[in-house]
Amino acid sequence: MTRWMQFVVFAVAALTPATNLDAGERKPGTAADKVKAAITANKLTVDGKQELTIRLEIERGVWLYANPVNHNNDFLNDNRLTLKIDAQDRPVCHVTYPPGKTRGDDKEKYDIYEGSVTIRVVATRVLNDRSPLDIRIRVHGALEQRY
Repeated sequence: MTRWMQFVVFAVAALTPATNLDAGERKPGTAADKVKAAITANKLTVDGKQELTIRLEIERGVWLYANPVNHNNDFLNDNRLTLKIDAQDRPVCHVTYPPGKTRGDDKEKYDIYEGSVTIRVVATRVLNDRSPLDIRIRVHGALEQRY
């Protein structure tokens, strides 16, 4: 049996070269405890670009919908993993999501993430914007339970 869960993992990345953060805004014993996030931010370049690496560690027995979900119906598209990145002056971000693993049966197929997932981001910031990046990671997934 599969139990569905939805949660938002939240973190703020500072502008230091190697910032590793555990996801915040969690309540112990909730679904959000099933995913840990670590964010590494390179130094801001003179042209306003900053590279980020976001690594998610998904607890065994849990999976998340990938981005894209690649479902054969559109209704699961809203469940895909998404990032929202903001700063004092809104940066332009190019996000590269890894391919997911296809799961399902003859009727329904969809892509998921399990284990470790690495997302790469190139944020182009307004010159002289050195404010912290606010990074919100929205995931929707399931917890496998065996009876």
